[in-house]
Formats: sequence, structure tokens, C-alpha cells
Amino acid sequence: MKKVIYSLFLIILTINVAGQSKEELKNSKSILWLGLDFTEARFESKYDFGTPEELTGKYVAGWNQVILQEPEKFDLETLFGFEKVDKDIGIALKRNDKLDKEKIFLGLGEINDYSLNEEIIQKIVSGYDLEYDGYALLFIVESYSKTAVNGNIWVTYFHVPTKKVIQTKKMSGKPKGFGIRNYWTGSVFEIMRACSEQ
Repeated sequence: MKKVIYSLFLIILTINVAGQSKEELKNSKSILWLGLDFTEARFESKYDFGTPEELTGKYVAGWNQVILQEPEKFDLETLFGFEKVDKDIGIALKRNDKLDKEKIFLGLGEINDYSLNEEIIQKIVSGYDLEYDGYALLFIVESYSKTAVNGNIWVTYFHVPTKKVIQTKKMSGKPKGFGIRNYWTGSVFEIMRACSEQ
């Protein structure tokens, strides 16, 4: 009987903590923007993103940097509904530098079957060692498909001290613009704008 009561207590405690975390996130006035994580991303097709070296050495970093370089367009406070958005894309840039060039490209049939899940998302988040007392927002890129004309990204909020994912949702955005960098930045912006409407 005691074991049953203890188990019920743990379940209630877990639910309560999770609920408190989501409520705290909702009421938080500030958040930390960590950028775009491409460590598990896949791209279709290899003819639409330059060479593997160009993709990993130029465009992946550029997609992160343009958000900071164009603050009027990427008004993160307005887009995500926080009074203050701190920014630190350093860890994402370092992680993205280690992309496996042999695995990043997939064919159309393969990319349609490729998908991340919440377990993978939590594993990625666990790699972010930061000193920040609060919540962070990370865009974890799943795939960019030129044929399907969309980018799939997991919009992920987590509690920085515990590295616990509080909320994650897969969202899609259609790319637009001229040039590889601007074209796929359009997909990110569309997802951000959709977040502001929720």
C-alpha cells in the first residue's frame, strides 16, 4: 500500500513540476535565443545547396548570423512575445561545424521518410551547456527540401539549468528569396511569424 501511495505521489509531483515549468515559461518576460541547430538536419537535394563544404562552412553559419544581422526583420521580442530576448548562437555554431558531410544529403524518397522525434530533441538539448537562469529557445532543423519546397524545424523551449525540454513542436515553412542563404532564411522567418500568431 505504501508503495502504491509513493508511486502516486511521484506521478502527481512529476505532473505538477511539468505544469509549473510550462506556466513559468508562459509568464517569463525574457528568454535566450540559441539559434538554429543543424546537427541532425538533412538536405534534399545535393544539387540545390552547393558542395558539402559550402553548405557546412558557409550557408549553415550564414542562416544563423543573418537573424542577428537583420534585427528589424527578425524582431525576436515581437515574434515570440517576450519583453527581452538575449542572444547566444555560439554553441549552435560550434555544434554545426561538426556536421557529417557524408550524411547530410538525402534523395527525395529518403527525405520524405526522415523525421526527428522528442527523444532526439531532448538529446540535442542536453548538449547545450550554458550559464543562464531561465528558459531558452532553440530551432532544431530537421530537413530542407527543395523539391517539397519546405523547411521542417522543431521549435524547442527548454529550461537551461536542468536542460529539460518544456515544449517542442515540429513546424514547416515555405522558403522564398533570392540566393541559397536568403531562400532558406525565408522558411525560418515564416515559422517565426507563425509562432507570433499562436
